[in-house]
Order: sequence, then structure tokens, then C-alpha cells
Amino acid sequence: MSKELYNKFILTKEAGNIIYDGIEFGRDEIDRRILEISKILTADIVNLSQEAVAISCNKKINFFFLFLVVNCCDGVVMPVYARTPENKLQHICERYDINYMVSDHEINLVGYSLIYHGSVFSEEYFIYECNKSFPKHEELKGIELLMLSSGTTGVSKAISLSLDNILSNTRSIQKYIIPTREDRCLIIKEITHSSSLISELINSLLSKNSVLLSDLIPTVSSLGYLISTYGVTILYAIPDFLLFMNSIKFINNYRQLLGKLRLVQVVGAFCPPNYITDFHKNWPKIDLFNGYGLTEASPRVAVLGGEELYANPRCVGYPISGVGVHIDTSSNNTQEGEICVTGPNIMVEYYLNEELTSKIKIGGMLRTGDIGYFDDKNRLYILGRKDNRYIKSGKNIFPEEIESVVRKLPFISEVIVYPKIESGRLISILEYTICNDEEKDLNQEASEIIKLCKDNLEDYKIPDQYRKVKNIPHTSTGKVKRDRNNYYNE
Repeated sequence: MSKELYNKFILTKEAGNIIYDGIEFGRDEIDRRILEISKILTADIVNLSQEAVAISCNKKINFFFLFLVVNCCDGVVMPVYARTPENKLQHICERYDINYMVSDHEINLVGYSLIYHGSVFSEEYFIYECNKSFPKHEELKGIELLMLSSGTTGVSKAISLSLDNILSNTRSIQKYIIPTREDRCLIIKEITHSSSLISELINSLLSKNSVLLSDLIPTVSSLGYLISTYGVTILYAIPDFLLFMNSIKFINNYRQLLGKLRLVQVVGAFCPPNYITDFHKNWPKIDLFNGYGLTEASPRVAVLGGEELYANPRCVGYPISGVGVHIDTSSNNTQEGEICVTGPNIMVEYYLNEELTSKIKIGGMLRTGDIGYFDDKNRLYILGRKDNRYIKSGKNIFPEEIESVVRKLPFISEVIVYPKIESGRLISILEYTICNDEEKDLNQEASEIIKLCKDNLEDYKIPDQYRKVKNIPHTSTGKVKRDRNNYYNE
């Protein structure tokens, strides 16, 4: 079963090309490289059949080739963020019985030995093997990918996805985001995330359009350079990229150079409504799509774009074809509740975690942990994570609601709201960073934030403390990192 993704891509005669560092790789060249690297892996070095193989690469192009190489060798790919701390990587490999790890850089883990180091097509590759050899697990049968959760709370779950999960979701996405053979899609965000890998890379190649991979750090300059130099027509982004494109510097430098860019899709984190309205004002000829999903749903659940999105910027869209969405309101008397999802895209399980699987996946229905509601036109809205919700003065508070209000201020770059116990009392704390080109008096900043909160929020939702900070931690996919264990420490 594992070889199916490789076959789907290589046997698709008109599959799209990969562009990296000025070089364009066609299907035949990609296949040649995959087979050459596969020979090394299978030449009495390792047997990857039905093995969970961790792949960690600094270069996106190397990850792409190793992803298909492991798939070609009947292995199950576990994508790992390249800058994962080694102590966390050690925990992941031991928790999920990883016997083999493949990389384009050196890794030092206790209990793992380097069994291959060589150069193929001018790229270095390293293969590591566990010294004690974990047993093979029946749970890997029929699995294509083991996707690690983004770990907003610091704990990564391994999510088992089958070929049916992946292909059902890509087929549904293609009905809304319709690329052509002439399109060039840019993936500048982290490729080991399910959205980048499945909804964007795999989906684009199976849709026969070309994909530009870049390792440049996303900035105003790098984003503008890549789009203009390579004639990018579709950009897949996290919401912060809209902040780049809405900046005065980007608009002044690149407005005349982005003539081919026709569509931008943002996913991976909550998109502040003002990002959407500002984008439409600044780039009226470029279509914008917002989406909602999660890795456990392979990953897309809902999507919305065009004029309907601009008129409803808080909305994340209609459920995509083949995906059912239900709001569980059994715990309250309102239209708000936990979002539950059904369909062929729902994950097989949490790998080696039967207890958690039984709590989240019930009778084929996935409990997402997100709280939301439908409007009268069956459009989906997200209020926040059930896990992020806290109770103050007997009332529910969703940090995301407060954060979306504060982001409306032009000098605000990032913001996070969290609860903390001080002197035996639970209070709400708001931390924020400012844009580089904004200089304001600290008292003036606080005054504007407080006024905005009072004008837009109920009194119990208004934060008790306001703190200006240098940075707010994020996961590799751009989500704000929330650690509830730390919040409640005095």
C-alpha cells in the first residue's frame, strides 16, 4: 500500500514539475533521482517495508525526494520539522518506535547509529538506525503518512493517514481551488505540515501544475522576489504572509511586479478579519481564499473565497464536498458547540494511542476540539479551541475572540491572551508585539488597546493586564504556542 503515492505521482504522465533554486525538475528527472537514491537505501543497508521512517531535512527539495523515496521503498513517512530540538526528537523516535531516520544533516540521538553517509546528486544524505530495533506494528498496514501534530501545547501526537484519506481530500479541494497546467504554485511555508504536504504539494502535482519550493526565510523582500522572479500564480500562505503583502514596503516595491499572481490561500492558523479586508483593498485583482482544517481531517474541512469572504471575513467557509460537519450543542442551549467532522478524510487513528483515539474518533466522527457555529447560510465560523477556553467570573472566555479584536490596531503585530492565577484570583493577561515601523508611547499603546476592548467586548472579557513583549512563541506552522501548564503558574 505504501508505494501508492509514488505510483500515483510517477505514473501520472502529465504530473507537475518541481522548481527549486532556479532548476526545474520534470517527471522523468524526478523519477531518475528517486530510483537512484532508492538503490542506496535498498542495497543491503535497510529494509524500509512497513517501517515508520522519520524524515528531517533542512532543504525542502531534499525532503521532497526522500518523501517519495521512502514511499517507493514501501515505508511509512513521518515528516519531522528540521529544527525540532534533539531532546524532543529523541522523545518522538522512542515514543513511536522509529527504527530509521533519514536526513540531509547530522543528527545526534542516544541509541541511534549512523549507517550511511554519502552524496547523491551533490546532496548529502544521512541514514540512522535504532540500535535495539523496535518491533514492526500491525497498525502501520495501509498507512501512508504519520503526521505529527503541530504541538501548540508542546506534545506531538502521531496521526495515521491512509491513501483514501489523502486522495479523498485532494479530490475535494480541487473542486474549489482549481489550478491549471500553466499555474505555478509557491510553497514557502514549512513543508512537513499536513496542509503544505497534502493540500498544496501533493494536490498541486496531481493537478498537473508546477510547484516552486523555497528555503528562503519568509520576509517582505523574499516573498516579493519569489513571486515576481518565478511568475508565481498561486500562493499558499499562513495569515502572517498577508501582513507582509499589506505592508507599505511590499505594496510600493512589488505592486507592478505581481501581474501573474491570481490566487492566495491562507490556512494553518486563525486569520484576523482585518488581514482579509486590508488585502482586498490593497490587491483587488487577486482572489483570496480562507480555509479551515486539521491534520486529523487530512486536512481540509471548509473553504471560502472571493466576494463572499470579503463580506464575511470571520467566516472559514462551507464544508467541502464529501465532508460532513456537525455542531455538537448538547452541552449548552446555544447554536455554538464543538465542531464534529465525518467523511472519508477522517484519520485512521492516533498511532499507538488507542485511548486518545477512542476519545476523539467516535463512530467514524471526529471531535475536533474547536468551538464554532453555522450561520443561516450554512457557513462555518470558529470561536476558538475548546482547550484554550477558560472560565472567568462564571463565563466562558475564548482568547481568540479577544486577540482578533486587538489585531485591528495598526501598530499591533502579534497578540496572545491567556489566564493566570495571581494572589489566588484568576486574571486575563494580554501580551502583544508591535510592527517594526510603529513607534508609540507605551501608555498610548495601552490606552488604545483598552479603549478598543471596551468598545468591542463584554466587560468580563476585557483583559486585566497588558504586557508589551519582544516576541510571542509560534509553532513551525505559524500557530501561536499555548502552554496551559505554564499559564496557571503563579
